[in-house]
Amino acid sequence: MNIIRNRDKGELYIDQSDYILQVLKKFRMDDAKPVKTPMEVDVKPLIVEDKEKQPFSKTVPYQEVIGCLLYLSQISRPDIIYAVNTLSRFNKNFQSQHWHAAKRVLRYLKGSVNMRLCYSKNSSGDLQVFSDSDWGNLINNRYSVSGSCIKFNGGLISWASKKQRTIALSTVEAEYMALSFNVQEIIWLRSLIKEIYPKSVLEPTIVYCDNMGSINLSKNDIVSQKSKHINLRYHFLKEHVKNGDVIIKYLPTDDMLADVLTKPLALPKFVKFTNEFGLIEK
Repeated sequence: MNIIRNRDKGELYIDQSDYILQVLKKFRMDDAKPVKTPMEVDVKPLIVEDKEKQPFSKTVPYQEVIGCLLYLSQISRPDIIYAVNTLSRFNKNFQSQHWHAAKRVLRYLKGSVNMRLCYSKNSSGDLQVFSDSDWGNLINNRYSVSGSCIKFNGGLISWASKKQRTIALSTVEAEYMALSFNVQEIIWLRSLIKEIYPKSVLEPTIVYCDNMGSINLSKNDIVSQKSKHINLRYHFLKEHVKNGDVIIKYLPTDDMLADVLTKPLALPKFVKFTNEFGLIEK
């Protein structure tokens, strides 16, 4: 991992371009034709009907590729985390379509090897959280995926794309569970910031969500017909809203940064959100 400081601009850069080049060479993808997105918008071809089906080839280093990509996605490349996490679910029974999809991620990295995360001292603001979820797009089992994107003083410090633990019965429920997941991260980060800056006074953390139903549910103590079945573990969100630790605000889907962590997007939207991550060319 490379960490570079530009004193004149007041910026810090993090990249793994050297590691990416090593990975491309290791898997003989250094001469591959680049693509502009890590994943096709249509993920239906990835579905495996028979979960017991054996991998299509024992000689293909699928798990090894996924391991390398997971490392990258966790350290410096939030733009590939949805694609990599999706493909990692097929480690035991990957088929040819999954291998081709994994190679597509490598081809994307070939074309974006010089991308790096940028952190600027001129950025202002406190914790900013973007929370999103798809609804039942994991067609094999209909689980939803939560997306989490957290910025501190304008810089991206945390990102995640995780399969939810239970099947959501509505978009409101899926978004509500995503909010709960994000608030767990916020509570930990707020305590960490207080430990680093003991004299700091933390304002309520703003959490952006693009679903009004889940926002209203987070503020309502009444158990309704539509929410009574939701696991109690998710309702601790309401406590932190009531205590003033977090404020949930609406943000239109077109501006929802975490959208890129819940589904593959078309190129214009993908580029827009990766730029907002702070990923820039060297």
